[in-house]
Amino acid sequence: MSVVSHTVRASLTSKERTYRLEPDEAVWSDAQSKGSVGYANISKIHLIHTPFEGNEIRQCTIRCADGTKLTVTALHYTGLNNPEDRTATYAPFVRELTGRVAAGNPNAEFVAGSNMQWYLALFMLVIGSALAAILAFSAVIEQNFDLSVLAPLAFVCAMLPMMWQYVKRGRGQHFAPNSPPPNLIGDSPAQ
Repeated sequence: MSVVSHTVRASLTSKERTYRLEPDEAVWSDAQSKGSVGYANISKIHLIHTPFEGNEIRQCTIRCADGTKLTVTALHYTGLNNPEDRTATYAPFVRELTGRVAAGNPNAEFVAGSNMQWYLALFMLVIGSALAAILAFSAVIEQNFDLSVLAPLAFVCAMLPMMWQYVKRGRGQHFAPNSPPPNLIGDSPAQ
């Protein structure tokens, strides 16, 4: 097995951290700390992605049997309002990680997507649709087509398609570790 790595600074307040996949364990290190976890001790891999300020935040959460939790992202922060997409190393890292964890722990759980995001998007879609209907009805009944009604109506209507995209994605579901969903890792599967 080859060594696969990914380096990322997940937020402005965090240190740049390098994650490496060694033959029997995942290893991480930054300027102040280092650690490792054997693939057999990883109990869950959870993949999500979220649109954020024009970027896609792809995230892999690794949960271990001892309670350790690691979060690896594809979005790297080089400075204030200067994110860098590191999907080129993130996608192969996650694809290899899921395969190695499955081989090391056949009972590990592999989850794609987020139930919380789905429920929140569904709630916002229903509330937004109701609010848009109320605002439109109010404007028509009162024949009030000024900015006090049209601006909120336009805002709500602009948000509805984004909420619909989240609802369409569906809730979190299990995936086969040898084929993580390409849309969640930002890459197509290896041919």
